[in-house]
Amino acid sequence: DTPTNNFATINPLVKAYGNPNTITEGNLKIDQSDDYNQWASTWAVKAGKWYCEFRVGDAGHWGFGVIGDNHDRWFNSVLSPQNGSGAIIYTREGVKNIDGVETSYGNGSSEGDIIGMAFNLDDSEVTFYHNNSDQGAISFSGGILNANLIIPGAMTKNGTTYFNGGSDSSFSGTETEQGNGGAGEDFYYTPPTGYKGLNTDNLSAPAVKLPKEN
Repeated sequence: DTPTNNFATINPLVKAYGNPNTITEGNLKIDQSDDYNQWASTWAVKAGKWYCEFRVGDAGHWGFGVIGDNHDRWFNSVLSPQNGSGAIIYTREGVKNIDGVETSYGNGSSEGDIIGMAFNLDDSEVTFYHNNSDQGAISFSGGILNANLIIPGAMTKNGTTYFNGGSDSSFSGTETEQGNGGAGEDFYYTPPTGYKGLNTDNLSAPAVKLPKEN
Protein backbone atom coordinates (compact mmCIF):
# COMPACT_ATOMS: atom_id res chain seq x y z
CA ASP A 1 0.00 0.00 0.00
CA THR A 2 0.88 3.66 -0.31
CA PRO A 3 -0.54 6.52 1.78
CA THR A 4 -2.84 7.50 -1.09
CA ASN A 5 -3.92 4.18 -2.65
CA ASN A 6 -4.89 1.12 -0.65
CA PHE A 7 -5.28 -2.40 -2.06
CA ALA A 8 -7.33 -5.40 -0.99
CA THR A 9 -5.52 -8.07 1.02
CA ILE A 10 -6.53 -11.27 2.82
CA ASN A 11 -8.77 -10.44 5.77
CA PRO A 12 -7.21 -11.85 8.97
CA LEU A 13 -10.55 -11.57 10.79
CA VAL A 14 -12.22 -14.28 8.67
CA LYS A 15 -11.71 -17.61 10.45
CA ALA A 16 -14.31 -20.00 9.19
CA TYR A 17 -13.54 -23.63 9.75
CA GLY A 18 -12.08 -24.00 13.21
CA ASN A 19 -8.44 -24.50 12.15
CA PRO A 20 -6.32 -21.33 12.30
CA ASN A 21 -4.83 -19.76 9.18
CA THR A 22 -1.30 -18.35 9.17
CA ILE A 23 -1.30 -15.14 7.12
CA THR A 24 2.02 -13.53 6.18
CA GLU A 25 3.68 -11.35 3.50
CA GLY A 26 1.55 -8.30 4.19
CA ASN A 27 -1.62 -10.42 4.37
CA LEU A 28 -1.10 -11.77 0.82
CA LYS A 29 0.01 -15.35 1.61
CA ILE A 30 -2.02 -17.87 3.55
CA ASP A 31 -0.94 -21.19 5.01
CA GLN A 32 -3.56 -23.68 6.14
CA SER A 33 -1.51 -26.58 7.44
CA ASP A 34 -4.32 -28.72 8.86
CA ASP A 35 -7.48 -29.58 6.94
CA TYR A 36 -9.72 -27.01 5.21
CA ASN A 37 -10.15 -23.38 5.98
CA GLN A 38 -11.77 -20.47 4.25
CA TRP A 39 -10.46 -16.98 3.68
CA ALA A 40 -11.75 -13.78 2.16
CA SER A 41 -10.37 -10.46 0.98
CA THR A 42 -10.80 -7.19 2.84
CA TRP A 43 -12.94 -5.81 0.01
CA ALA A 44 -16.64 -6.34 -0.61
CA VAL A 45 -18.35 -4.79 -3.63
CA LYS A 46 -21.90 -4.56 -4.93
CA ALA A 47 -21.54 -3.08 -8.42
CA GLY A 48 -19.00 -2.73 -11.23
CA LYS A 49 -16.38 -4.93 -12.90
CA TRP A 50 -13.44 -6.09 -10.80
CA TYR A 51 -10.34 -8.23 -11.25
CA CYS A 52 -7.95 -10.04 -8.91
CA GLU A 53 -5.48 -12.93 -9.06
CA PHE A 54 -4.59 -16.00 -7.03
CA ARG A 55 -1.44 -18.12 -7.19
CA VAL A 56 -1.58 -21.83 -6.47
CA GLY A 57 0.99 -22.77 -3.85
CA ASP A 58 1.69 -26.21 -2.42
CA ALA A 59 -1.85 -26.65 -1.11
CA GLY A 60 -3.26 -30.15 -1.18
CA HIS A 61 -6.56 -28.69 -2.34
CA TRP A 62 -7.87 -25.22 -3.10
CA GLY A 63 -10.79 -23.31 -4.55
CA PHE A 64 -10.90 -19.64 -5.57
CA GLY A 65 -14.02 -17.62 -6.24
CA VAL A 66 -16.66 -15.14 -5.18
CA ILE A 67 -18.54 -15.42 -1.92
CA GLY A 68 -21.69 -13.57 -0.85
CA ASP A 69 -21.97 -11.75 2.44
CA ASN A 70 -24.79 -14.23 3.15
CA HIS A 71 -22.46 -17.25 2.79
CA ASP A 72 -23.47 -19.77 5.48
CA ARG A 73 -19.97 -21.12 6.21
CA TRP A 74 -18.18 -17.97 7.36
CA PHE A 75 -17.91 -19.11 10.97
CA ASN A 76 -19.10 -22.71 10.78
CA SER A 77 -16.77 -25.44 12.02
CA VAL A 78 -18.88 -28.42 10.96
CA LEU A 79 -18.91 -28.51 7.16
CA SER A 80 -16.09 -27.65 4.77
CA PRO A 81 -16.44 -24.11 3.39
CA GLN A 82 -16.83 -25.04 -0.27
CA ASN A 83 -20.14 -26.77 0.53
CA GLY A 84 -22.02 -23.75 1.84
CA SER A 85 -24.59 -21.70 -0.06
CA GLY A 86 -23.73 -18.27 -1.43
CA ALA A 87 -20.44 -19.15 -3.17
CA ILE A 88 -19.11 -19.82 -6.69
CA ILE A 89 -15.72 -21.54 -6.58
CA TYR A 90 -13.24 -22.76 -9.23
CA THR A 91 -11.30 -25.72 -7.83
CA ARG A 92 -8.01 -27.49 -8.42
CA GLU A 93 -9.70 -30.26 -10.41
CA GLY A 94 -11.04 -27.80 -13.00
CA VAL A 95 -14.64 -27.85 -11.85
CA LYS A 96 -16.98 -25.09 -10.77
CA ASN A 97 -18.63 -25.44 -7.40
CA ILE A 98 -21.88 -23.53 -6.86
CA ASP A 99 -23.39 -23.95 -3.40
CA GLY A 100 -21.59 -27.28 -3.02
CA VAL A 101 -22.64 -28.73 -6.39
CA GLU A 102 -19.72 -29.47 -8.71
CA THR A 103 -19.88 -29.56 -12.52
CA SER A 104 -17.19 -29.56 -15.22
CA TYR A 105 -15.75 -26.17 -16.13
CA GLY A 106 -12.11 -25.64 -17.11
CA ASN A 107 -8.50 -26.73 -16.77
CA GLY A 108 -7.13 -28.43 -13.69
CA SER A 109 -4.25 -26.69 -11.93
CA SER A 110 -1.06 -27.38 -10.03
CA GLU A 111 1.51 -25.44 -8.03
CA GLY A 112 2.69 -22.26 -9.74
CA ASP A 113 -0.44 -21.71 -11.83
CA ILE A 114 -2.01 -18.26 -11.69
CA ILE A 115 -5.78 -17.94 -11.60
CA GLY A 116 -7.28 -14.62 -12.65
CA MET A 117 -10.84 -13.80 -11.66
CA ALA A 118 -12.98 -11.16 -13.36
CA PHE A 119 -16.31 -10.65 -11.63
CA ASN A 120 -18.95 -8.54 -13.28
CA LEU A 121 -21.62 -7.46 -10.83
CA ASP A 122 -23.47 -5.41 -13.44
CA ASP A 123 -24.22 -8.60 -15.42
CA SER A 124 -24.04 -11.04 -12.46
CA GLU A 125 -21.30 -13.30 -13.76
CA VAL A 126 -17.74 -14.36 -12.99
CA THR A 127 -15.02 -15.53 -15.38
CA PHE A 128 -11.87 -17.40 -14.34
CA TYR A 129 -8.56 -17.37 -16.24
CA HIS A 130 -6.10 -20.26 -15.97
CA ASN A 131 -2.64 -18.81 -16.72
CA ASN A 132 -4.43 -16.09 -18.72
CA SER A 133 -6.61 -18.57 -20.66
CA ASP A 134 -10.32 -17.71 -20.48
CA GLN A 135 -12.25 -20.60 -18.91
CA GLY A 136 -15.68 -19.17 -19.70
CA ALA A 137 -18.25 -16.98 -17.95
CA ILE A 138 -20.35 -18.41 -15.12
CA SER A 139 -23.72 -16.74 -14.51
CA PHE A 140 -24.57 -16.14 -10.87
CA SER A 141 -26.99 -18.69 -9.50
CA GLY A 142 -27.91 -20.18 -6.16
CA GLY A 143 -27.45 -18.42 -2.86
CA ILE A 144 -25.15 -15.71 -4.18
CA LEU A 145 -28.15 -14.12 -5.93
CA ASN A 146 -29.47 -13.12 -2.50
CA ALA A 147 -26.22 -11.49 -1.35
CA ASN A 148 -25.96 -7.76 -0.79
CA LEU A 149 -22.17 -7.73 -1.26
CA ILE A 150 -19.75 -9.94 -3.18
CA ILE A 151 -16.31 -10.77 -1.75
CA PRO A 152 -13.32 -12.45 -3.43
CA GLY A 153 -12.40 -15.49 -1.37
CA ALA A 154 -11.05 -18.99 -1.29
CA MET A 155 -10.63 -22.19 0.62
CA THR A 156 -7.27 -23.86 1.17
CA LYS A 157 -6.37 -27.29 2.48
CA ASN A 158 -2.97 -28.41 3.76
CA GLY A 159 -0.72 -25.81 2.20
CA THR A 160 -0.27 -22.31 0.84
CA THR A 161 -2.06 -20.03 -1.61
CA TYR A 162 -1.49 -16.38 -2.56
CA PHE A 163 -3.74 -13.41 -3.31
CA ASN A 164 -3.16 -10.30 -5.43
CA GLY A 165 -5.73 -7.52 -5.43
CA GLY A 166 -3.39 -5.44 -7.59
CA SER A 167 -0.44 -4.74 -5.31
CA ASP A 168 2.04 -7.60 -5.89
CA SER A 169 2.38 -9.55 -9.12
CA SER A 170 5.42 -11.34 -7.69
CA PHE A 171 3.13 -13.21 -5.27
CA SER A 172 5.49 -12.67 -2.35
CA GLY A 173 8.60 -13.22 -4.47
CA THR A 174 7.55 -16.52 -6.03
CA GLU A 175 7.16 -15.01 -9.53
CA THR A 176 8.83 -12.25 -11.58
CA GLU A 177 6.93 -8.98 -11.16
CA GLN A 178 4.96 -7.98 -14.29
CA GLY A 179 3.39 -4.60 -13.50
CA ASN A 180 0.20 -4.89 -15.55
CA GLY A 181 -2.98 -2.90 -14.95
CA GLY A 182 -3.87 0.73 -14.35
CA ALA A 183 -4.18 3.10 -11.39
CA GLY A 184 -0.80 2.08 -9.96
CA GLU A 185 -1.73 -1.59 -10.12
CA ASP A 186 0.66 -4.53 -10.32
CA PHE A 187 -1.03 -7.58 -11.83
CA TYR A 188 0.73 -10.56 -13.36
CA TYR A 189 -1.63 -10.52 -16.35
CA THR A 190 -3.46 -7.57 -17.91
CA PRO A 191 -7.04 -7.40 -16.61
CA PRO A 192 -9.81 -7.82 -19.20
CA THR A 193 -11.01 -4.60 -20.80
CA GLY A 194 -13.23 -2.62 -18.45
CA TYR A 195 -12.20 -4.46 -15.28
CA LYS A 196 -10.47 -2.73 -12.38
CA GLY A 197 -8.24 -3.77 -9.52
CA LEU A 198 -9.39 -3.72 -5.92
CA ASN A 199 -7.87 -0.43 -4.79
CA THR A 200 -9.19 2.87 -3.53
CA ASP A 201 -8.13 4.80 -6.65
CA ASN A 202 -10.80 2.82 -8.51
CA LEU A 203 -13.63 3.78 -6.18
CA SER A 204 -16.11 6.29 -7.53
CA ALA A 205 -16.15 9.70 -5.89
CA PRO A 206 -18.86 9.88 -3.22
CA ALA A 207 -21.75 12.23 -3.82
CA VAL A 208 -21.41 15.32 -1.66
CA LYS A 209 -24.49 17.35 -0.82
CA LEU A 210 -23.59 20.99 -0.42
CA PRO A 211 -25.36 23.04 2.25
CA LYS A 212 -28.17 25.24 1.01
CA GLU A 213 -27.29 28.92 0.88
CA ASN A 214 -29.28 31.31 3.08
